[in-house]
Amino acid sequence: NVLRTVLIKKYFNMKIDINLENHPTDLTEIYSVVCQMSNVDIREKTRKRNYVDARNVFYGIARKLTKHSHAVIGSFLNRDHATSVHGTRMFHLLMASDQEFRDATRFALFKCVLL
Repeated sequence: NVLRTVLIKKYFNMKIDINLENHPTDLTEIYSVVCQMSNVDIREKTRKRNYVDARNVFYGIARKLTKHSHAVIGSFLNRDHATSVHGTRMFHLLMASDQEFRDATRFALFKCVLL
């Protein structure tokens, strides 16, 4: 899958080979990794920064690793498609500007790929 390789190369300056048969296609797997990584339940209805950042990681990884639409990804977290679109945009902005966010995403991405 080219999109996942681009994500890794663009933000992490590295190229790794990912076994396409083992990548998560289920949003539940990505959800559990992000919740464990951030120690929060990202389905909770709150605007606290740690929850929002964890949801943005979920939106970004879910769009790259799965073929689900924004509507499906948003409804998985009890949000609408516009929230998923906004979260994906914020994911890309934070990846470009926030080192701590990049590190958290790197951890979650590798955990998702190594499931």
